[in-house]
Amino acid sequence: MAEANYTLKVNKDLLDPNFESYRLSLDPIPTYTVDLDAAVEEVKLKDSQYTLEHMRAFGMYNYLHLDPWYEDSVLFVDCQGRVLSLTVTLDTALGKPKEVFSIGSESSQGEDRLCASLSLTSATWVVLSDGGGRLHLLRTGKRGDSSHMKWE
Repeated sequence: MAEANYTLKVNKDLLDPNFESYRLSLDPIPTYTVDLDAAVEEVKLKDSQYTLEHMRAFGMYNYLHLDPWYEDSVLFVDCQGRVLSLTVTLDTALGKPKEVFSIGSESSQGEDRLCASLSLTSATWVVLSDGGGRLHLLRTGKRGDSSHMKWE
């Protein structure tokens, strides 16, 4: 197969003649601390699980889920099987996490468990896997409201 030759033309309207350079900002990054009554659920690798697939499944997992429809809201599952919602804004202090759903602690007792995971599929629906073989389809209502109603 013959390779095609292409000539790329510069669109001078897109160039900024006053651009000097990118600059690294040394401003401190804001950090927040929240006291939790139960730790975030974390599944640890067992001695028999040190393969590349296990490292990808466990080691590269982010336990904090950002809500793409309500960007001030983050969600996580704690070790008691509760899904907690937390509102984070730059201009106010952090509030206390609010429980929005509970998958129960019996699902977190399995031997070959994976991490619980959330998929925020729309502004009002969530798919939740407990990591032990159960999948929940949950109606959340408007998650961005400050009411933090329970999911069903």
